[in-house]
Amino acid sequence: MSSNATNNFYLKKNRLQQLKGFVYTAKYGGATKAAEQLGLSMTTVFIQVQSLEKDIGIKLVNRNKKKFSLTDDGKEFLERAEPLLEKFETLDKRFYTSTQQRTHNSLSIAGNHYLINTIIANNLALFATKHQDCKLNISCTNQETGLEMLENNEIDFLIYPLNNIPKQFAHHQICFYEPVLIYSKQYNFKLDINEKIFTSPDFLSLNQANLTLPNLHNKKIKNSRKNISFGNCNFFILRQFIKAGLGFSILPSIVAKKFLDTDFIKIPLKKFNLLEDVAINLIYNESSISQKENNYDFLEIIKNYQPVK
Repeated sequence: MSSNATNNFYLKKNRLQQLKGFVYTAKYGGATKAAEQLGLSMTTVFIQVQSLEKDIGIKLVNRNKKKFSLTDDGKEFLERAEPLLEKFETLDKRFYTSTQQRTHNSLSIAGNHYLINTIIANNLALFATKHQDCKLNISCTNQETGLEMLENNEIDFLIYPLNNIPKQFAHHQICFYEPVLIYSKQYNFKLDINEKIFTSPDFLSLNQANLTLPNLHNKKIKNSRKNISFGNCNFFILRQFIKAGLGFSILPSIVAKKFLDTDFIKIPLKKFNLLEDVAINLIYNESSISQKENNYDFLEIIKNYQPVK
């Protein structure tokens, strides 16, 4: 990195605009769509990304007219920049949520998109029958941001697959799901099922912030050959890449159940001892349970929840 990286700004001394230009370009696969989303000209977005590279002294984007891609440094920088930008862009919403937490007739829960669609939605249906006037605030977020929101009392509960929960939080284990290997029938899977599958260039994985298999973080995953890098994506997007035969992935069985098409091959991994089962936890501040009746009632509903196997 350039020694002047912290001192020189070549775009109106505005690092935020540089980060937005870069993250949106990576997220939407090029400056054209990024410019549309940001309401800017394509030239402006180009300048934002180029000036960012000049400031930090590192090439982030491979400039190929036929195909947009990030350099390895660009992929690493994106993983760091994307959560920071998300925090800034949701600052007003999170501040509003935090102020609403001061009222007792509210309930705020965060989780990833899949747990919101399943566990959170199913349990809130029961909660809403008793608390019809309660204001419900649901946030779709990644693990790091969710824990920060919980620490700042911006939410009451976080539902996430965490095997190592920070000591300052209380938690209740909702259920366990085992990892499942998934690939399309049109994909030629020739690997033995062992540790080598994690270093295969055909292994498709969401970025670390959106993973729901905690121990997968510790594996050495490389996606170099196909140059497929997922930013702020979800399982539904990943599913389409697997279905197209672009590679294989490992997902929790709760997610794998949604791969109902006969086009997919699903292999439970428990007998191969590659990854531990996934623990889905309800995480919260102990003090909040006694302060709000809503929190106590929701916790009791979760404790009685019976997941569908």
